[in-house]
Amino acid sequence: MQKLKQGISISRRKMLASAIIGAAALPSVLKADQPGKKYKSGLPLPIGINCGTIRRFNIPLKDQVKLAAKYGYDAIEIWTPHINAYLESGGKIPEIRAILADNSIDPCNVIGFAKCMVDDSSLRAASIEEMKRDMENAAALGAKYIAATMLGVEKFEPEKLPVFAQRYRGLIELGKSFGITPLLELWGHRALHNLHDAAAVAIASKSKSADLLLDFYHLYRGGNSFDSLALLNLSRMPVFHINDYPADPERESLSDSDRLFPGDGICPFSKILPKIYAQGFRGVLSLEVFENKAWKDYSPDDMLKIGYEKSRATIQSALEKVS
Repeated sequence: MQKLKQGISISRRKMLASAIIGAAALPSVLKADQPGKKYKSGLPLPIGINCGTIRRFNIPLKDQVKLAAKYGYDAIEIWTPHINAYLESGGKIPEIRAILADNSIDPCNVIGFAKCMVDDSSLRAASIEEMKRDMENAAALGAKYIAATMLGVEKFEPEKLPVFAQRYRGLIELGKSFGITPLLELWGHRALHNLHDAAAVAIASKSKSADLLLDFYHLYRGGNSFDSLALLNLSRMPVFHINDYPADPERESLSDSDRLFPGDGICPFSKILPKIYAQGFRGVLSLEVFENKAWKDYSPDDMLKIGYEKSRATIQSALEKVS
């Protein structure tokens, strides 16, 4: 009996190890660059802009894209509420796609907020319909990815891992008809704030298309270690949100409004960026900061110009010896 128990224990460990290794060995979904390729910045990684950075200005979608082009961004993450508002005002998606193409800006990801992971079956059904529309619009823009969050889930209950994994798998299957892959997004102060929980859901979904959407601020705010990124296959990750955070207030008290431009806080980019680059990350480093009282007098141009310059300087300084 002792040998049997020991055998079961060993088999279980092998199974878990195989799941992690198997996830890491999957082929890359997105090759964000080619050997030796440089982007508009002259850097080996593209710089993107998450449109949440200028959401407080209520700028029409078309103007968001034009601003991103004006300040040299390689890619853009458009929010679904902005797409919906644009369509409701009579705008057409082909117009946005043309602007993106004319300015060589990649719609690398779409940020959605459908509550597809909640227990409420009626809300979840309505949210899945919302996600269908969002995926269809994302595909029409030329995007390949959309954020999938656990918005509406108050607490991550480990015993419900199979349920969350099944729901995420359902979104992956839904996206296949649109050519869109949902990225499971980690948030620093919500239900899915632990990297190990996010990785567990992705692995348990049993899909080769499963992937995560990570963020420097959220990883820190959620109490995660950047060393844990070494366990992930970052060569398949298409987008990583870049931002910074202060030493004060303490980590547990930070809010989204405490995010800083890269290089203005204590995030150890000089250590992290070379490591993730060495692991094969070639995705978009997309700037995502929200309203901070220090920027109350900034215009949209200020936000995008300063954000780009600080992102570029931070990435260049961190990667100057590896690029």
